Amino acid sequence: MVIFQGGVSTQLLIIDNKIDWLELSREEIMEQKDSLLAYTSIDLVIRASFIIDQEFLKILPNLSRIGLISTGDDNIDFKALKEYDIEFFHFPGENSMAVKDYIVFCLVSLWQITREKPMKIGIVGFGNVGSKVASFCKKAQIEYEVYDPFIKQYANKERLYDCHLLTFHVPLTKKVHPTFEMLNEQYFAHFKQIPLIIQTSRGKIWQEEFYKRLLDNSKVFAQDVYTSEPSIDKSWLHSLIATPHIAGYSTIGRLRGLEKVVVAMFNNFITLEWPKSTAIDLLTVSESFKKNYEKFDLYRDHFPFRKEFHEYNVVEQNEMKNLFNLVKDKTLWQAVFECI
Repeated sequence: MVIFQGGVSTQLLIIDNKIDWLELSREEIMEQKDSLLAYTSIDLVIRASFIIDQEFLKILPNLSRIGLISTGDDNIDFKALKEYDIEFFHFPGENSMAVKDYIVFCLVSLWQITREKPMKIGIVGFGNVGSKVASFCKKAQIEYEVYDPFIKQYANKERLYDCHLLTFHVPLTKKVHPTFEMLNEQYFAHFKQIPLIIQTSRGKIWQEEFYKRLLDNSKVFAQDVYTSEPSIDKSWLHSLIATPHIAGYSTIGRLRGLEKVVVAMFNNFITLEWPKSTAIDLLTVSESFKKNYEKFDLYRDHFPFRKEFHEYNVVEQNEMKNLFNLVKDKTLWQAVFECI
């Protein structure tokens, strides 16, 4: 038996009729646990919102394999997986180009508003996404600094102190160099000024009360993740761009990880049929979401399949340039549509 969490895009999967499968939420699995015990073995394919812990593994002793299609894995108790001998499949980083595009869209939006090139940008975390954002800035000739305590070359936090904008690309962790609620008043104590923020990393890297103050003081330029998602209050939407955790939701970002998981777990018994993608204006997405923020999960699960910028044809490139008609820099636009 294969169980897919809702929102895993099962409508795009071609599943061999020899395979029994269901689409269930964590709550539905808990409710149906007795009937699920009838199966010899269960495989589970989930997203980052599905919590795997001791409690869950206890009620499903016939669970043998888990595939995670999201990048973040802070929903997984790896100690419990080892204890229950659960095989784990995960291919992180497939959405890094999509998140980079989201950051790029924000930077071009800022350029349009201020009518000048963004000043020094601080990139916190130099992994799959942060390195791509840095490559874009270099190609677009935008000044930037990188901070990553795990990389000796970038381990000096003072690099960030005079940055005008920060974007964070870190995992949520309580281990070495913990990021859980790391962003608080103390974190910014030595900055020349509180910079603008682009928030696409993890909601809980922020101390909630401090983050709310930044929102109220118009310091958050764009946000895609929240401390209490999916239940957010309208007061949390005080940013120019606000979206329901879809920064990584390009078609490739959403489905490449799923494709790799089903190939690794099920070989040719489950395959993926790739859908047609379109160019998406994130300002329109933000405007719509702010009116429908209480439908966070529904909006996210039904988000349209979005092209990455390097996939844009000439017409779509020109439409984006027209949207940001005050941004005339040729070097920037060349970097926007380049596959980094």
